[in-house]
Amino acid sequence: MNQSPWYHIRLGLLSLLASVSGIVWWIYVAESTTGGHEERVARFLAPFPDFMSSAIIVTLVQLAFCGLASLLFFKGLDQKGVFRLFNLAGLCFSGLIGFWLLFSLM
Repeated sequence: MNQSPWYHIRLGLLSLLASVSGIVWWIYVAESTTGGHEERVARFLAPFPDFMSSAIIVTLVQLAFCGLASLLFFKGLDQKGVFRLFNLAGLCFSGLIGFWLLFSLM
């Protein structure tokens, strides 16, 4: 199958966006909510469905999206020129975000 050179980059960015959006949401909630940690966590988890009612589950889902992005960027490394550079940058960024999420689980 002859795929566009942007194929892995687009899918990787979409997956990375799904992972980073949770981090951005947490930063917004932490900055805008007054009160203790429990109130912040409750506001953070409010838009998620019931089966994701734990911060650990949300973080694991974000970590899975980050791993998927890393895999997609890695598979795109066989491209030439600027596409390889985009895939390498995406792989590094998704790896960094993945380690951050992994660290937040500890």
